[in-house]
Amino acid sequence: MARRKFADEEVVMGRWPGSVLYYEVKVISYDEHTRLYTVKYEDGTELNLKENDMRSVSSFRFRKSSSSSGSPSRRSGSRSRSGSRSRSPGRPAKHKRRSSSRSRETKNENNIGEPNLTPLVFDLISLDSYDGRQRIESERRRERILERYSLHPRKEEKRREEMYAEEKNFETPKSIEKVCRKTKEVVFGGKIGAFFMIFLLPGTVFCLLLMCSQKDPSLLNFPPPLPAFQNLWETRVFGVFLLWFFLQALFYLLPIGKVKLLEIVEGVPLWNGIRLEYRINGIYAFILTAIAVGISLYFEMELYYLYDHFLQFAICATIFSLLLSIYLYARSLKAPEQELSPGGNSGNIFYDFFMGHELNPRIGNFDLKYFCELRPGLIGWAVINLAMLFTEMKVQDRNIPSLSMILVNSFQLIYVVDALWNELLGITFSVLPTHKRIYLEETQRIQNLLVNLKVIPTATGKNLLVSGWWGFVRHPNYLGDIIMALAWSLPCGFNHILPYFYVIYFTGLLIYREARDEHHCKKKYGLAWEKYCQRVPYRIFPYVY
Repeated sequence: MARRKFADEEVVMGRWPGSVLYYEVKVISYDEHTRLYTVKYEDGTELNLKENDMRSVSSFRFRKSSSSSGSPSRRSGSRSRSGSRSRSPGRPAKHKRRSSSRSRETKNENNIGEPNLTPLVFDLISLDSYDGRQRIESERRRERILERYSLHPRKEEKRREEMYAEEKNFETPKSIEKVCRKTKEVVFGGKIGAFFMIFLLPGTVFCLLLMCSQKDPSLLNFPPPLPAFQNLWETRVFGVFLLWFFLQALFYLLPIGKVKLLEIVEGVPLWNGIRLEYRINGIYAFILTAIAVGISLYFEMELYYLYDHFLQFAICATIFSLLLSIYLYARSLKAPEQELSPGGNSGNIFYDFFMGHELNPRIGNFDLKYFCELRPGLIGWAVINLAMLFTEMKVQDRNIPSLSMILVNSFQLIYVVDALWNELLGITFSVLPTHKRIYLEETQRIQNLLVNLKVIPTATGKNLLVSGWWGFVRHPNYLGDIIMALAWSLPCGFNHILPYFYVIYFTGLLIYREARDEHHCKKKYGLAWEKYCQRVPYRIFPYVY
């Protein structure tokens, strides 16, 4: 194995990814498996760099002194009338040749309280080179302009061409060979928290079901009485559940829909360089399920059976999910190192089991994680709501459902259909080479809407939006989720607190997730994120939190 060139705590010059600019960085650590250095920039940003992207400080000082040296007549205040000229007419002054990025960073550090808001400007997108070459071509165009005005020494042309070649090789997924790192930052209380979560979450579901089955589901009647053991299991119920699960698996595998547009898309390269394919036909699976339910109702197959055995269905689903999780964890122990999840590779059996040890478990082309996320549960949610609607009409002897039942069914049905209709948004995907016309139309429409937005530029090349809702709270998407959850509970009235359990639980979960986001954003964006926090002080709730 090749020896490292730079030691820890050593100050070197590191190239900023995607550019030809070098900045002073401090070496934090070195990974022998990936051969990447973890470095820290002056603004606090930490990145991983290859050894080829790092130079010693002495080499840059030598170039600077040699390039800026000149004849005595050039350094003196008097002009020489000899045939040699001290400076070419087209060359700008020396102080103009210096990069202004370092001075801008120093200025930003001194003026943290005054965010530098700049209009959001969009560059022309080349769809033929969307696979990562677009940014490289943009850098080359900029370099040609700099060369035209002699802003770069000619002896560095070869070095910059080598950098572009390295950039292409680095962005080619097939050339990336990495080993999954061990999980360093744990969440959900770490190993102990994950252990209790495994039992606490399903236990909470059963407790809520037992509370709701009482005539008076008041908190004064907690804990609810336990049912008889023989009433917890029925083989027929388990058979119906298996039929539902494998029916949705069949719908997932069917080559239905517009094959070239919606059937299969490729995700972006994963951290190990692999690009997976996903079958996008969730909305068609929902339509086929609706047809199947309609046929069942036509032949007088009542959905009341689902309500009458609801606790047994919950137990069957929990047992099936537990067995499936055990199978996935067992097979992940034999999975290649590069296929493991960076967030579930701590070495602790309970934490890795809870977080997921394998990143994308698949049986052939059947993606188990992606399938279980949307199909059985989300489509089943709509069917359960429909069963509750018909049950209310039967038990309460109604001709039409109550207004509360109609509202809850409508709100949650819109949520389900929207998630399946926009199934592509659930995957970070790259389908531009085959969808050029659609992408161009959508991009132009969005650019027309966002032309006057204000942003805070960051050292990573991305911008932090401070216009609209993002200028009001830092996470308006979380605020929208909480408002939506509240809308599902309000139609139930205020006689009991149980209908509000979801919005209470969901609010706590999003507050915890927001704290994790704050930690990652501060680490990633550094000084720019501090400016954004001063500009937008509220996290989720305006004037509250």
